[in-house]
Amino acid sequence: MSPKHLLVPTDFSDDADRAVAYAADLALTLQASLTLMTAVYAGDTPEVHLAYIEKIRAEDKRKLEDVRQRVEKAGVAVKALMAYGAPAQQIVETARREGADLIVMGTHGRTGLSHLLIGSVAERVVRLAPCPVLVVPRG
Repeated sequence: MSPKHLLVPTDFSDDADRAVAYAADLALTLQASLTLMTAVYAGDTPEVHLAYIEKIRAEDKRKLEDVRQRVEKAGVAVKALMAYGAPAQQIVETARREGADLIVMGTHGRTGLSHLLIGSVAERVVRLAPCPVLVVPRG
């Protein structure tokens, strides 16, 4: 059974852009719909200034709309969502809520100590997702 609803998280990086392009092509091939999402996360510290969070939210909203329009011009049925909180958790929750059949996402390709200390959003999503996850590698 082929997926009919793809969830594509983006942080607007080059790696995420590759995943968006791959997902758009896949959606066209499968005649699937696509949901783009981004998670605005300011960390767990209450000292983060509200104006800073609002600036990030406004910038991300504009970037998300730009990506949505690009995917729509390619002929894919697409919608865009913004979530607020830790990215891996928000991706998994959005996949459940939106009924995604497949999550397509990029990876930053961290290895070694950096990976151990920071962890990987993609790795957490793979472990917790309610559906298959396709990770588009760097480069």
